[in-house]
Amino acid sequence: MNRSLSYLTLSLFSVGAIAVPIEWINGKTKVVNGDIVTYNEQCYIAQNNPGSWETPSPSSNWFWQPTECGGPPIPTCNDNQELIDGICIDIVEPVICPNGQILVDNICVDETTPPVSDITLWIAGETKVNNGDIVSYQSQCFEAKNSPGVWETPKSSSWFWNETNCSDTSIEPIECPDGSSAPTIEECPTEPPTEVTCPDGTITENYDSCPATQAIFVSPDGNDNNNGSFTKPYKTLKKALSQAKAGSIIELAEGRYKTAEVIDKANGNSEAPIVIRGNNSVFDGTIDITTPWQRHDGNIYKTQINQDIWQLFIDDKMVMSARWPNAQLSDGSLWDMKTTWRHQAPESRFGEMIDERPYEKITVKNSGNEYQPLPNGINTQSLADSGIDATGAIAIMNIGSWLNWAQVIDSHTVGSDRFTYSTDFSKSGTAMKKAATNMLSKGNFWANKNGKYEEGHYYLEGKLELLDSPNEWFFDKQTKTVYLWAPNDADPNQLHVRGKQQTYGLTIRNSSHLIFDNVDFFATAFTVISSKSITFNDLDAQYYAYSKRMLGDLTRPQTIKFINNNKAITETQNKITNSYLAYTDGPAFEMIKENSNVVDNNLIHDIDYSNLGTGGEGSINMASQSQNITFSNNTFHTAGNSEGVRVGARSKVIGNHVYNTSLLQHDGAAINVGIDEQAGTEIAYNWVHDTPKAGIRFDGVEGAAKTGKDGLVHHNVVWNSAFNIIKGDTQGTYNNLMFNNIITDLIIFNKASAGGLNYSSETLNNLVGTLQGRKSGTSEQLAVPGIVANNITGNTSEILSHLKGAYWGDFRPKDNAVIIDMGTSNSSLMTIEHLGSSPDIGAYEYGAPNTWIPGHSHSIASNPVPFDKATNVDLNIELMFSQDLKRFNYDVYLGKNIDALLPVDKIDNKYNLNDLSPNTQYYWRVDVIENNKVTTGDIWSFSTE
Repeated sequence: MNRSLSYLTLSLFSVGAIAVPIEWINGKTKVVNGDIVTYNEQCYIAQNNPGSWETPSPSSNWFWQPTECGGPPIPTCNDNQELIDGICIDIVEPVICPNGQILVDNICVDETTPPVSDITLWIAGETKVNNGDIVSYQSQCFEAKNSPGVWETPKSSSWFWNETNCSDTSIEPIECPDGSSAPTIEECPTEPPTEVTCPDGTITENYDSCPATQAIFVSPDGNDNNNGSFTKPYKTLKKALSQAKAGSIIELAEGRYKTAEVIDKANGNSEAPIVIRGNNSVFDGTIDITTPWQRHDGNIYKTQINQDIWQLFIDDKMVMSARWPNAQLSDGSLWDMKTTWRHQAPESRFGEMIDERPYEKITVKNSGNEYQPLPNGINTQSLADSGIDATGAIAIMNIGSWLNWAQVIDSHTVGSDRFTYSTDFSKSGTAMKKAATNMLSKGNFWANKNGKYEEGHYYLEGKLELLDSPNEWFFDKQTKTVYLWAPNDADPNQLHVRGKQQTYGLTIRNSSHLIFDNVDFFATAFTVISSKSITFNDLDAQYYAYSKRMLGDLTRPQTIKFINNNKAITETQNKITNSYLAYTDGPAFEMIKENSNVVDNNLIHDIDYSNLGTGGEGSINMASQSQNITFSNNTFHTAGNSEGVRVGARSKVIGNHVYNTSLLQHDGAAINVGIDEQAGTEIAYNWVHDTPKAGIRFDGVEGAAKTGKDGLVHHNVVWNSAFNIIKGDTQGTYNNLMFNNIITDLIIFNKASAGGLNYSSETLNNLVGTLQGRKSGTSEQLAVPGIVANNITGNTSEILSHLKGAYWGDFRPKDNAVIIDMGTSNSSLMTIEHLGSSPDIGAYEYGAPNTWIPGHSHSIASNPVPFDKATNVDLNIELMFSQDLKRFNYDVYLGKNIDALLPVDKIDNKYNLNDLSPNTQYYWRVDVIENNKVTTGDIWSFSTE
């Protein structure tokens, strides 16, 4: 689909016409947001800029939204017309040339007339091309592909160019004005161009006339022997920073930077930082696999390479490591433990795994556990029935509740339901070896967690025999052979295949006051060591942390890391802001011995799916001796580690939207605060929901010598978790809304031997279904300790009856609700701000001029209220969403027809809707406006009562 047609379709879409569905062809079809495609007899609307390999499916809801295929009637064309893209076009009769002539550009010419040249001379920094254009550079011709930019200089084995034979174009040399000859007029010696565009946007006669600029230029095709100018850029960032001073600007040309860089002692200052502008540049940790592929067996192909790789991609999409049971990232099955892991039978012992099918639910009872089986057809193949010889494979085992280990299988017999593994976990790292020794082989931990509660699970990796489905691969380290079963059974010789061969593409040491803006990372991470005031803004990092298990490494994957080993740096003040972090087999990032860092307004998802590690790190780890960390306004979802957000000491976790976490381990919480991290920590104004473990947890340990204290948990909304629990003492728990949590809504723990004192804690103004001292027990055990006042409890319907629309995300008090002004401000631990005579009960204050909605705000609107696909919505509502009015303006559209949305007026800073039709589905979207550029938002829907 050409770009002009894309814009035409979007234009018709925005004014209410019904778009003609485009037939989706994998690897070819290109769309823009709002385009409608048809695939497998289903129609989808494009969103979030899908690439040509983002195959539409109902589960791919990040890039596609299913929609009705009903379009306009197919026009009936006249006899002299044909239907093209739903439009009747006059038929143009083909031109028939007489004998001796051929048709060139629709004109009959003599056969001896040479064809018109379409070769363009490539000039770095100037030449703009479209895919399919042929250019000449250094006496070689190249065909453009994958939309090269003006700095993507043609070269062999480039992602952006295919070599071609210049003679194929049948171009004869021409005589140039100066008497010399050249293949084309463009390659003749010429005077400098009559005008060029300078780096600052100025148009002048030549680059030498451009205004002086502070900028230092870097390009993947540059040379460190150059002078760093626009026309003679450096090749490495390291070289550019060696020439930079406080206030310098470094411009990275668009392209892929594949050489790992170590930056040492690069320093700006607080008034004049050094700014590195990315211009969509990418630190890329992959190599292109260009050796020929040969068929190995069936749909499995193989090729040999000359170096180790440990992750594989086709284009920019990950291929799954061969495993059993099978799982894929693309369809979300990777995160479903019940369907893509096997269960450890309770008769297993440390060192011997006995396989059984997982259960939908296990209810632990003293009289004997009760079991609810999985639905028919789910995860039915047993190890014994698989035909696999698991000897030598790697088992990823969740046998420590909140701890996973990877271990090589010592022995297994085909047809057996059990295998053995070494109980020496030295190859897992010192910490994991110690944990295995102290927990699994001593005391009653194994009997409790893996016997009584039956928490053990496992899956297999690391053996060619496990490669049995599309989009899987395996690497034989000994022979350096790559095996691949490509998606759709494709021939890899026709695909762009790449392998990860790098852990850190960028290392920054002993540096300060650097700002990286719009610098991206693909299949490689960055690390910041003993540095301060290093900011990453508008970062796009994907697949940057991945295990080396394919190479036999059983340790935890390395990830983005900030670590301060310089005691002279008392406040590191490093930042990640306005960024996108996704798809890791390891934590999203780690902060170790950092102080006063900021993580603000980021979208973080699909994190940590093997969960190797010592426990206590979390999918987001800010707890390793770090403090005063601000984690704010982030959207974080879909993560495997038992602990989602692990909070540093004296930190603030404010305004975040956290959900779908703790999916692949046991115990833990979506937001977890350890004993040493509770003092001075504040958890406030967050939404936490849909996690099988705790929502918010202030932790404590059975028999610990000390307990946590002096933390605050206020103005949070938590639903569809297991429970929320506050251990420790002198903890303030105020104005929270908690409902529909599985075990209980809020526990103020009162078991002293397990860190649950709370003698001096305050629990005020909470609107919760259940409030008690433990999960279960006697009336004395369920009693809530400390100062408990002005809380309202009841069943879910009673709790939500006070609110405007909790089921669709409007948690504000109804007009005249009894919870208004019914709270207390009498607290010795914090100042409880409020409107009216007293605080309201619950998380939202009635009449507040701005309704807080947590989560990130990027160039696509997010966090809709009503929730997307909400049902039974009232007929009088307010449309709300996360907004960043400092950076963006917004236009809101609504309608009953997805293809005919009309503007919604903003009155008194609100988008109020009154007298909606009952039992009706509505569609709406929010377009973001930045510098007069409009970014079309996703289309959301809700149904009225």
